[in-house]
Amino acid sequence: MTGTRFIKQELHDDPSMDQDLDDGHQHKRAKLDTDTEANNALVTDLDDDDRCAPPYKVGDHEMPRLAVYCPQFPDLLEAATKPIHLVLSEIKKARDRPNDLDEFLRTSKRGTKVDMPNAKIVATLGESGKGKSSTLISISDTQGMAFTGNGGGSVTNVVHEYHPSRPNQTKPFEVEINIMNAEKRNEIVMSCFSKCHAVFTNTQEHGQSISTAEQLEIVQELEAEARDGLQTLRTLFCDRSEFSSDEKAEIFVRKAKSGSDKAVGTKFKNWLGELTKKHGARDGVVTLTASDTQELSKLVEPYARTPIIDEDIDEEPSLWPIVRIIRIYSDAPVLKENLILADLPGTSDTNQLRVKATHSYLSGCDAIMLVVTMDRVVDKLWLEQTLRKFGRTKKCFLVITKIDELSGNGEDQKMTAALRREIEVLKIAITTARQEFRETTDVAVKAIVRTKLKRLEAKKRSCCIAARNEAVTKALEAKYRGKMNLEIFCVSNLEYEKHKTGYFMEDDDENIPKLSVKETGIPSLRHRLFNFPARSRYEAVRFHVRTLIPSILNAGQIMCLKSKTKRKDTIEPIVRDPEGTCPVLFAKQRDDLLNAMQGLVQATRQALPAWRAHGVTTADKWAEQYKYAAYNAFCKNQGVRKSPKKKGKPLTGDSVVSWNEQLLLPVAALLVDEFKKLELATLKLDTDYCDRIDANSIDVVAKLQAQHESLLVPMPLLIKQQGVTRDLTKKAVTDAGEALRQKLSLIGYDAYVNTEGSYLSSQMANVYEEILQIRGKNSHANRTEYMRSKIRGGNIEVGKSVFASIPNGIQDAATRAIHDYHDDLRARAQEPLGELAKNFDNFFDDNAIETDESKAFRKKTTEWIAAAHEILDNEVEPLLKACENYR
Repeated sequence: MTGTRFIKQELHDDPSMDQDLDDGHQHKRAKLDTDTEANNALVTDLDDDDRCAPPYKVGDHEMPRLAVYCPQFPDLLEAATKPIHLVLSEIKKARDRPNDLDEFLRTSKRGTKVDMPNAKIVATLGESGKGKSSTLISISDTQGMAFTGNGGGSVTNVVHEYHPSRPNQTKPFEVEINIMNAEKRNEIVMSCFSKCHAVFTNTQEHGQSISTAEQLEIVQELEAEARDGLQTLRTLFCDRSEFSSDEKAEIFVRKAKSGSDKAVGTKFKNWLGELTKKHGARDGVVTLTASDTQELSKLVEPYARTPIIDEDIDEEPSLWPIVRIIRIYSDAPVLKENLILADLPGTSDTNQLRVKATHSYLSGCDAIMLVVTMDRVVDKLWLEQTLRKFGRTKKCFLVITKIDELSGNGEDQKMTAALRREIEVLKIAITTARQEFRETTDVAVKAIVRTKLKRLEAKKRSCCIAARNEAVTKALEAKYRGKMNLEIFCVSNLEYEKHKTGYFMEDDDENIPKLSVKETGIPSLRHRLFNFPARSRYEAVRFHVRTLIPSILNAGQIMCLKSKTKRKDTIEPIVRDPEGTCPVLFAKQRDDLLNAMQGLVQATRQALPAWRAHGVTTADKWAEQYKYAAYNAFCKNQGVRKSPKKKGKPLTGDSVVSWNEQLLLPVAALLVDEFKKLELATLKLDTDYCDRIDANSIDVVAKLQAQHESLLVPMPLLIKQQGVTRDLTKKAVTDAGEALRQKLSLIGYDAYVNTEGSYLSSQMANVYEEILQIRGKNSHANRTEYMRSKIRGGNIEVGKSVFASIPNGIQDAATRAIHDYHDDLRARAQEPLGELAKNFDNFFDDNAIETDESKAFRKKTTEWIAAAHEILDNEVEPLLKACENYR
């Protein structure tokens, strides 16, 4: 709700506004200019005697009215698995059931439990001192949700995760602190020490050798790393005499023989062992409990804060450099719906340990909440860089803080005509109230008028703030529209805190909120975060009820049919169901067919005609032609009307760098990230799982092709060339993933072309061997069959390369072979019933003799499945509809 709409609603809904200034006091009311009805209404509504406000508490009105909050949702969750439990319980009672129903029993287990999604993680990111911790405190309604550093400045040294309370939790707060293992913490400490040693023992040499600005920059970077390293060492060992001051620490570092001095390493190892033992870390975990936020802060402080290091102060060391993560479990309302909030160190932090921890964590979160102040938010470089880096692949909530800081009277803001009229009315009311205050001599009346005047001025200011919020939000939406999934919230933690504390209108002006609770923006932000994981929970239940359960029941119904004709008649409507409820038993066959279409038809049919059009006969010419053709096509797809190169001439110099940065580097980064995941996944897979890796790889490429089609045409080919196919060992798959990742570690477009071109050139010797084989075939039929065998064998790249290199006569043969195979695949993908029917033959033996008992059992099973359908339709579905209609 905008500032204007909220003001009008508040004025008319608040019953206290109807109190008369004359109530309990004898005085003459001063009248406003009565030119407009709005003026009269405003004066009447603003006369009140409500001079105090109790502390604000989060209420049910802030909870989003979504399906998971419907009173019937718990019943739906319980009833969702009832149909399958009914069928399974009856089938399991039978001792002599047909063997072919065992497969159905195994499949049906998926329906006995709703597969709920994991908790959603929202990582909070922001520059130091810009309101990140205050925002977490505000939306959580819990003071212990964030910790401030020394002197009140906000400092986050370690990743903090805030979880909902555990089921068996006995105190309001439980803390789980994960400390790095001995090897990792020793590595970090020695890394810091070696950086310090390298700088402290070579300062003079650096000073003599610096001759260029680039060298100076390198030296300054090394010195900054050394300072961070020294700070880290002093943080861990400030209770040791060797690190009680900067001078003593530097002397200790200089005395070492080298940056990897074993004696120093042993000493650090012993010190770290004593430190972790002192804090009671068992298996790298410290568990704490707290009754209130003050106790919580005190317990967490040794693991999260930077100590005040001074020789004259007896300060305890902090473990934050060797702490992996701190998890805090609390009953904060916003966390109750499976939400995890994370407070991260800033990406622009000078300490690289904190920066690395942040980057490592961000890759695994579900959304990012970026916190930035209102001043110059549209032009903020940090914000733009962060959004460009993470906003393309993550859901982003942009939280703009300190909206209450308004320069001047705020009337210079761009605002709508409605807001402008509202402010004019308020200005008239303020002028009248001031006149009334000057004229009256009654002390009690003066107090009432002073209160009214403060309210009027606060409302005028809130209108100006609302205008600025609207202008900034529109500017940001216009800037990032279509580029990322971004939601914007304007909040004031300071104003919200005033409402949380409560106030009297007689208090000093700085203690009285200038914005209403709703205008602070915190309730709407809390509302959105609260519902963020809730929606996925409901979607999971709906999928279970409307897709998974019918799918399993349909599969059971088919199992109970003995006739092939009846089976086929039953399969057909299920497979063609637009809701996609193909039986679970046959999902794999369907997916295999779709992947075949996607991987083979797309990779060949789209790429080959384009390559054939070039009329290329040698590998070198092909690479050169493809480079310019793909580049121009890519520019055209990006909406670039003029190509940045002249015909037949390559780009050179700055133009190459510029276009690489603008268009191609984001693609390269995305490719590297996706295929890095592929490489890591292969390490955990058995050989028989390689088919799915292949399909997943092609899926990734297909998504990228939708945005950058011409650049990525060869990618499915590369996957096939690298050998990610079914008949490889685990090591072969891993090696293929690594080779593929190295090929896709792109620096720019030229590097891509050179790598791709040289790789394909190196394959041409094999290609010409294939040409000789094809030429040796004495008939069109033999050549066609040879090409078909190559394609079916997974050697699609051979067919493509041959197509680009062999004479026209053989090209025609290859084309016909490939197109014939395409038609075959298309028929299989569009008419999957034949494939599915063949698979049913594996479950049934038509020659088997059916006994009376087995016939009776199949009949009973059919009845149980029908009963399950009735439960689904009459009991479960009404609950689901009730949740859908809950508003």
